Amino acid sequence: MKKNIYVLLTVLLLSCSTESYTEEEIINSLEAQLDSLGKFTSARELLPLADSLQALDADNYQALSTKGLAAFNSRNLDEAIKYFTRTIAMDPSEPYNHAFLGWAYERIGKIDSSIIFYKSALEIDPSEWSYSYMIPQLTTIVYGKEAGLKSREELKDSLHPLYYHQLRPDINLYNDDGLSGFFPPFFEELEGDEFYIQIPEELVDSGEINSMNKVQIAFADMGINIMVFGTDSQNNGYTIWTTDKYRDALSKLDTFNIKKLQ
Repeated sequence: MKKNIYVLLTVLLLSCSTESYTEEEIINSLEAQLDSLGKFTSARELLPLADSLQALDADNYQALSTKGLAAFNSRNLDEAIKYFTRTIAMDPSEPYNHAFLGWAYERIGKIDSSIIFYKSALEIDPSEWSYSYMIPQLTTIVYGKEAGLKSREELKDSLHPLYYHQLRPDINLYNDDGLSGFFPPFFEELEGDEFYIQIPEELVDSGEINSMNKVQIAFADMGINIMVFGTDSQNNGYTIWTTDKYRDALSKLDTFNIKKLQ
């Protein structure tokens, strides 16, 4: 809310200032704010800024891209498809427009169309991808598990260590379920359960598993992807979340004290 107020105040100050601003300068200022705030603000919260940009420039790329992502996140998929189609026509070199257009088609059941845009996303140089963990995911969907695992290894140096480890179980268990078959960051789309786990003291004392990140990596290496969202340092405990796909395997582990939460 505060970020939106800041955006609107800035627009108001620009329009009311005694200094004279050209339309191009105002557009550049709004684009700079959209780019800066977009790093930590949801697309939906940025809609007022995108609307301001479009009022000055109906075909503004950043405004259209923001509106496409906001529509996607709100599950207005037909609207998202329209926006992403326009942004791809304007700049075909941005991989995420292709990926999210494919994902929108996947979510409405048009699998053949989704594969087309997943393929076109993969044709873009990996150096252009800010979130390179999506490349092995899309490679698995389009070309199969073996290709996905190979892509994961090729990108090892550019992947966050946690994503590198969590990709392997997801790829190995992939069952033609598209991007929804992969673990978070987009975990809000998935069904799952919460558990409380205790790490054996010897593993904590040795430093092998003594942090949230190390817990997630250790479980991924056991073939189980989890998300840690709470700690109980006094008892070497963690509150975790996992999807239905990993629930049974998690409950069968005997190395850790694991309790399902209501």
